[in-house]
Amino acid sequence: MMRRIGSFLQGLVLLILLWELMSLVAKGGVVPPPLTVAIAFGKLLTTVLWRHALATLSRAFAALLVAFLLAVPAGIALGRIPVLDRLFTPLNYLLYPIPKIALLPVILLLFGIGDVARVALLVIVLYFQMLVSVRDTTRSIPEEYVVSAASL
Repeated sequence: MMRRIGSFLQGLVLLILLWELMSLVAKGGVVPPPLTVAIAFGKLLTTVLWRHALATLSRAFAALLVAFLLAVPAGIALGRIPVLDRLFTPLNYLLYPIPKIALLPVILLLFGIGDVARVALLVIVLYFQMLVSVRDTTRSIPEEYVVSAASL
């Protein structure tokens, strides 16, 4: 453990020294010195950075919650009811490989520029991954366990 920490600290010191050297070689403010960046980061950290980090975390949490509430019941239904699975699996396989960022213009048209559009894009990204995982896991549960749980 101490060896790993030592290696990390050596790498960090080497990185800072190389950064300082680059800032000296490239004059004119192209590469600011590490101390200047650290001071500016400290100022940002105490003022606006926390607010933006909390906004991002709240959007991510909202997207996880919505995707969970939509994908888990749907995945359980698809895993337990073969008719639903046969009906919706082709649609899932058709939509799953589409790059979700390609849907961004449509999402922006539907929801505008704001938090709702960001959350919607994250929900779409997470939904299919959760749906496929829950469906496959639900299929692997033995029927005896389902009957036993239903009887309780």
